Amino acid sequence: SVASGGAIYLLGDGSISHNYGDVAFTNCYAVGGNLSWGGAIHLGSIPSSFIEAITFSSGGTFSISSNKGQVMFHDNRVAVDAVPDGMEPTRALGGAVKISGGYNFELSSNRGAVSFLRNRAEIIGRSESVLNPVFEADGGAIYAGYSLASMLQASEVNIKWNDNGVFFNENFASGRGGAIFGDKDSHFHFEYNDDIIEFESNTAQSGGGGAVYLAEDANLSLW
Repeated sequence: SVASGGAIYLLGDGSISHNYGDVAFTNCYAVGGNLSWGGAIHLGSIPSSFIEAITFSSGGTFSISSNKGQVMFHDNRVAVDAVPDGMEPTRALGGAVKISGGYNFELSSNRGAVSFLRNRAEIIGRSESVLNPVFEADGGAIYAGYSLASMLQASEVNIKWNDNGVFFNENFASGRGGAIFGDKDSHFHFEYNDDIIEFESNTAQSGGGGAVYLAEDANLSLW
């Protein structure tokens, strides 16, 4: 079974904007049997077969902006709560946000902070079956992936702020990337104006990248 996007599941383009107040995703959950993607937001398709994965056209841009408030992702969770026996892979990806290949995720705040606090990607049950070799819980706050859809296009994350900083604090992944996991060829861009970007007290329980894990040819840049 699949759980996807505790608050938003999107195919195509979309946007959220607020001029004066905060934009907040808090206490959102996606908990599934063997696949859980995006505790608060999942962008992209969920192919049910290999053939569908290589033929389904996906992609788009989803943007969130606040002019005078904050953009907050706090206490969101993606989890697999029961791992079945058998050959199916078991994955919990993106405690707050999971982005599929071909998608752009854009966050911007003019006068408020952007914060990812206490988000979690975890496997909380585990099968002893040797037939199920894949257990992944990656990207405590953000998982940016690629897929066979969209001609193997990678995903892209853009975060832009002017004041008060960007904070990735106390996020947790059972696997890799306590705050951020960037899959093959994914791109992260942080654009700021003389302010802070902070990674503090993030945890990757196994597999590396306590704050950030970047797979082959993935990159992160500061502008």
